[in-house]
Amino acid sequence: MQIPNLRELRELHGLTQKELADVSGVSLRSVAGYEGGAHVRPNTARKLAQALNVEVADLVGSGADPKAEAPPWQQPPLNGLLAEERRTPTLAELHAIETIKSHRDHLEEFLERAKRKDIAPVFWVIEADHTIDMAAVGLALLEREYLRPLLLPAAAQLVQLADEVFDGLRDAEAEEEVKRRRAAIRPLEEAVA
Repeated sequence: MQIPNLRELRELHGLTQKELADVSGVSLRSVAGYEGGAHVRPNTARKLAQALNVEVADLVGSGADPKAEAPPWQQPPLNGLLAEERRTPTLAELHAIETIKSHRDHLEEFLERAKRKDIAPVFWVIEADHTIDMAAVGLALLEREYLRPLLLPAAAQLVQLADEVFDGLRDAEAEEEVKRRRAAIRPLEEAVA
C-alpha cells in the first residue's frame, strides 16, 4: 500500500523526517521513500500512524480530517490504568530492558574473545539459544510503543550481533539448525527495521 498523506501529516505535527523516524522506529531512508510513493507494509504503516497519533486510514485517505488521539480523560482505561500510566514503564519492564542490554554487552565481549581464541562449539550453541530467548523478550517489549525509544537501539544491535553468533555457530551445528535459529530471530529483525 502507499501512504500519500504521510508528508502532510508529518508536517502538520511539526516533525522532520528524522524525528518521525526516531519516534516511529522506522528508518529515515524508509520514511523518505514512503513520502516519495514507495509501498509500505501494513505493520510499518501502523508504526507511522501511531507515531503521528492518527489512524492508518488517515495516511491512505484524503487526509482532510485526520483522527487525533482522544485526550487522556476521554480514553477508556486499560486494566484500570489511564493512558499516561500505561506509558510509564514498570520496574519489571525496565529490568527486562536492562537484561537485554546486558546480554548485548555480553555478546560483544564473547565475539571479541572469539576473535582472539577458539571457542568450543557448545558455547556457540549456548550463546545462540540465549540470544533467541532475549530476542523474544525484546519483541514483546517493542510492541509497547512507550518502550520503543528505550529499547530500539539495543534491540537493533542485538540483531546484528546475533548474525555474528550464527556465523560462528556454523562450525558447531548443521546448516539446517543454523537456519532454524536465524528464522527464530527474524521477527525481531523485522521489528527494528
